[in-house]
Formats: sequence, C-alpha cells, structure tokens
Amino acid sequence: ELKAVAQSVRLRVESITALHCRSGRSATPDCTEHERALAELQRTYEERRAQQRFDAPSSEQSTELSAIKTALPVDTVLLDYFVTGNEVVTVAVRRDEPAVVTLHKIPRAELRGRVRRLVDILSRSIVDKDVQLENDTRTLSAILLKEPLALLNLQGVRRLLVVPHSELHQLPMGYLPFGDASHLIERFDLQVLPFAGYRPRIGRTTATCQRPDLGVGVLLHSSGSSYLRSGSLERDLVLRTYGLAPSRLSNRANGEMLLSALVSKSIVHVIAHGDVPVRDGFATLAMPVSTEDERHLSVLDILDSRRDFSACLTILSSCHLARGRRSAGDEYMGIPRALLEKGVGTVMGALWKIPDTDETAYLMQRLHERFRLEPWAAAAALAAEQRQAINHHVPPKVWAALVAIGGYLEQEYSGTH
Repeated sequence: ELKAVAQSVRLRVESITALHCRSGRSATPDCTEHERALAELQRTYEERRAQQRFDAPSSEQSTELSAIKTALPVDTVLLDYFVTGNEVVTVAVRRDEPAVVTLHKIPRAELRGRVRRLVDILSRSIVDKDVQLENDTRTLSAILLKEPLALLNLQGVRRLLVVPHSELHQLPMGYLPFGDASHLIERFDLQVLPFAGYRPRIGRTTATCQRPDLGVGVLLHSSGSSYLRSGSLERDLVLRTYGLAPSRLSNRANGEMLLSALVSKSIVHVIAHGDVPVRDGFATLAMPVSTEDERHLSVLDILDSRRDFSACLTILSSCHLARGRRSAGDEYMGIPRALLEKGVGTVMGALWKIPDTDETAYLMQRLHERFRLEPWAAAAALAAEQRQAINHHVPPKVWAALVAIGGYLEQEYSGTH
C-alpha cells in the first residue's frame, strides 16, 4: 500500500546520490548506474502518478490486500491515509475492484493548520459563515475524498471505513462536503479504524453482539468539580429507552464499576467529564479508579485490567475522549483503542468538548433508541441520527464531534434481532 511512498523515497535517494556523483563527492567513481536508475525511477514514478491506480499489486501486497478485500462487504470502501512531510497518500479499497492510490502534495504544517482551524471553529457553540472554514473544508475534501473516490465505482456503497494518520485523527471527516452533499455523513455511514493494525480484524465479531439480552449498564460520575448539570437526566433517559426505571444509585460511579460493566453487559454508557491529556500523556476519564483510589481512570488502568471485556458497544458521553496520543508508527493510543484492545466491539466518543445540556441528553436517548435494535450497527445508527440533526439545524458542535470507532461489518447480522 505504501508503494507510492516507496517510489518517492527511492526517487529522492537516487536524486541525492546522483547529485553527489556529479559534484565529485561520491565514493563511487562511475555515475552511469546512478543516472540510469534515477531516470528509470523518475519514469515509473510519473507513470504511477498519472495513472493513480495499481491494477497489479506486488506479490508482497497481494496477500494482505486480498484478505482485506475479502473481509469488506460489497457496500463498503476502505480509505487508508498516510501523511508524509509533503504528501498525503490515500489508499482506497473496494471488493472486486483494483486498489486506488492517490498522492497529493501538501506540506504537513499546512495540513495540520487546516485541521486545527476546522476543529476550532466547529467546536464553538455557533458556527457562522466563515470564508476560511469553507476554504479549509473544500481543500480537505478534495485531497482526502474527491481524488481517491473519483477513481472507484461508488454504486451501491453506503459505508466508508476510515483509517486516519497523523493530524487526520483529529478531523471530523463526516463534516466535510462531498459531491452534491453538504456533508459526507449525508452520503455514507462512517466508521473510524483507530490504527492500521486494526484492519486485519475488520471482519471479526464476538459472541456478545449475538446476545443483546445481556443488558445495558449506565454509569454516571457527577459530583464536586466533576458535576454535570444534565448528567442525571441523560442517565434516566437512557435507562427508560430499555424499559428500566430511573436509577436511584449514587452519581459516583468509579472505574471498578465500569470495568465490571464492560465484562457483563452488551451496551455500556458512560457519563463523565473527559480530561485533557495530563497523566501518562493520555486523556483520562474523570471518575476515580476505585473507592480507595481517587486518581482519574486512565488508558493504563484499562489495559492493566486482567479481564477481557464483552461489551458490544461502549458510549463515552465525555469530552475529548475520541482523541488520542500518537505513539510509535502512528498507532494512536487513547481510551477508545484501549477498550478495543480489551475486546469491546465499537466505541462511540467525542473529538472535542460537547455541551452539558438537555439537548445532548436527548440526543443520547435518540441514539439508544437506534442502538438497542442493532448494537453492532452503531456506525449506521450514529450516521442516521447525525443526518437528522443536520435536517433540524442542530449546531455541528454537537453532532460533528461524535464518531464511531472500530465496529462490526458483517451484513448477515443486520435485522436478526
């Protein structure tokens, strides 16, 4: 999949070698071989750039590419991004079609600036018409969506799997325009795969999603400096959706309760503040680890749990927790990835601070009315609710922040319960 990048890197290496050779600073006296290799690479590279389609992947690529294509339902396209210092490489894969690779020249600093500006504007309460916002969304859409998807047959496609890279992990992809649609989410359901290593698991399921009868767990931590004005309303609305009486339990849920629910419940809904990254460099969930340990629950606390989780779906009704910290090889680590690693099927979270209002509480209730029917189809349920929010002119601060991370793809599960 990185064939285009490899060609680019080899081209640059040969260019530098040839320059050293011509300047007399090369240890190799004969420059002919370097010049020939440079010319051949230049020709191949330009042909690939013009063609932008790899009809015949190399033998090393064939095995993984075939496995990914086999796991993809026919209505799904995988978009895998790779950001270099001056390029964005996009790999678009659909079953029974050649893989498409596009390269777009853009300095990394410019890409980072556009993403950060977009997030900063959208996270405001009211988004006014903004020339810079429109410019950024058009540019990002052209680079990330228009160029690669133009080379694929999109007939019958209803879902995009997105593997972000670098700054793109912070981007609300569903907000970007595409074709005649004002927002991508109006055209496709979206699922985010939080790291490239998750791709071989895109066809995986667990037994929990076949057993929604295991029930729902709703945990609220709202006290002291972590008080949430609409937290109790949100908890009670979610419980009523499943025919459960409003809870009289304490508003002081802790990490031990959460880990137990993740083991025993099909759907787990968490209502708590999300902290900006401080401890361990990761965002934390503002609930104590236990009754004896007042530290906020972190990524490491989840990963260190000795139990594997069974929850088909976990909703993090908290600020910032869909974001993560970049680790080696761009494998982003955060609470969503920690939950996925421990066995959770899908995690829904927010990319920025979501408002603590009744509007958010009722939005969560409507999402659960969809989730309870097909908890494995969380991405489709979220997309449907986001389209409804757009139609009712709900500010993007609320709906654009929410993303479905991980998830199941098997079509045969749809509508079976």
